[in-house]
Amino acid sequence: MKIIRKTRARIKSIQVIYSYLAMEENFENVLQNYLKYNSLSENNCDIEYFHLLINNCISKIDVIIEKISSVLWSWKSQSLMLKSILICGTIESIVMLLPISIAVNEYIEIARLFGLHDSTKVIHLILDEMKNIKLN
Repeated sequence: MKIIRKTRARIKSIQVIYSYLAMEENFENVLQNYLKYNSLSENNCDIEYFHLLINNCISKIDVIIEKISSVLWSWKSQSLMLKSILICGTIESIVMLLPISIAVNEYIEIARLFGLHDSTKVIHLILDEMKNIKLN
């Protein structure tokens, strides 16, 4: 599978979100630490898109987690990787207005890259449900 630059930006955003969830530190500190050790070279990912995704995440992650957990009752028992994918996909679909069909396809493919083959139905159901959610 050829990974395009926007997909690489999504993957790197998911990695930052994963680190945030795992470390339970300030999001901006986690981001700075990530950028210190990981390259965002032009050939590697769409840097502008990465920053757009991350900036939306910084400002809305708590609300997004609240919305997802209100729909996915088993939120606390889900893996950090699945949570990270759902957060990133939700931000992209309801904040950045990526069409839901594209978001679902993108994040299912990314989940497969991370070995979450059994989570594709959950990703589809949650992202599809999130299209009707309004942020305060």
